[in-house]
Amino acid sequence: MAEVEKAIAEILLADAGVTAITTVINPDNTPQDEDLPAIVFGRMSTDGDPHMGGATDLIEARMWIESHAIDTDTQGGSVAAWELATAVRKALDVKHGTFGGIVVQLIWRNDEGAHSLIEKEGSDKYEHVVTQEFGIAALESVA
Repeated sequence: MAEVEKAIAEILLADAGVTAITTVINPDNTPQDEDLPAIVFGRMSTDGDPHMGGATDLIEARMWIESHAIDTDTQGGSVAAWELATAVRKALDVKHGTFGGIVVQLIWRNDEGAHSLIEKEGSDKYEHVVTQEFGIAALESVA
């Protein structure tokens, strides 16, 4: 796991609001039904801050973070998925400090979240997914 991803996982696992709902936090891996509710996340892009002297450790990463939950509701969405998404937002939005071995200058939310619904074959239940996008400015090692 890259440094920014380690920081995200560390912040989420340390947050009481998140862990009251789930401790299943997976980078890039969609959870199985028995693991829900769960958080899945990944990096969309990374922009560096190069200058005349070469590369720097300053990066701005864009991350997607999904909150997954199972429910029978097909209309307004799963309360559990939205509650988890809210806990994720509260844990990350405007966060700064040293996490996962890197200096996080700031985390901010880029959007309010999109809801999707996945029908579970042979069941009256649905997997609800709330996706949010966050930006992260951090000092990450240059390979």
